[in-house]
Amino acid sequence: MSENVPKKSEISKNKKSKKPTKCYDLIDFVVIKKKNVKTHKTIVKKISSKSVKKGKFKRKKASTLKKKILKERIKKKLQNEEQAEEISEIVEELEELKIEEKEVTKCDQQDNEQIVQHSRNFRDYCDHFCTQDIKHYSEIVIKDLFRYQENKFQQNPIKAKANRRYVVGFKEVKKFLNVERLKLIFIAPDLEKNAEIDKLVAEIKELAAIHKTPYIFGIKRWKLGYMLLKKVPVSIVGIFDYQGTTENVNILLNHVTKEKDSYKNKTGQ
Repeated sequence: MSENVPKKSEISKNKKSKKPTKCYDLIDFVVIKKKNVKTHKTIVKKISSKSVKKGKFKRKKASTLKKKILKERIKKKLQNEEQAEEISEIVEELEELKIEEKEVTKCDQQDNEQIVQHSRNFRDYCDHFCTQDIKHYSEIVIKDLFRYQENKFQQNPIKAKANRRYVVGFKEVKKFLNVERLKLIFIAPDLEKNAEIDKLVAEIKELAAIHKTPYIFGIKRWKLGYMLLKKVPVSIVGIFDYQGTTENVNILLNHVTKEKDSYKNKTGQ
């Protein structure tokens, strides 16, 4: 009886043999993506934390003044390239020659001391010297006026707009100068060398002289922009009312008159 009973291993072999053999074609190897219902996951799109503005994005059109400034910058670049080539040729010639140093007399030294040296930070349109006292008091005045205006905006923005303390930019300053509303003007002493900008500064100086409004060259344009929380440099600031810092303004104007006199004596204007 034991000989006739089949073993377990033989039974398993017989079972395997019963399965039908599969015949494969080339079509079976083509991959077809199918969505599995069990492992189906919804795609989540991450939205950035920044607020997306609705509507079309429109770039600001460049003003006529800005276009003229850009044209002059391109001209300057071309001129600098030409000058660099000329300088390189001159340097080669100078290296071959020996330059003798001339002794400067005492009279020449005195004359050089009297001449006022203008630079990029102190342009030739400035009427007075920019001392530390003028810089210090002009910073105090602008900080105070900015603080007063911000406090008014927080209390009542409609009234604050109607009763502004200061205005920024050549266009606004010129407009309110003609109406005789400005009491004080701050002009940056380090404006870009440009024919159009120099014309505007000259016009504002003439209007200020006609309407007897004092103007001060104290703070640089980048610092002015930083103090007024602007992302760009500010070239000019016109002040409507400096009530609250009248003492500082009076001290500032006294320093400016002294420096104007010293500037006139040295330049002989």
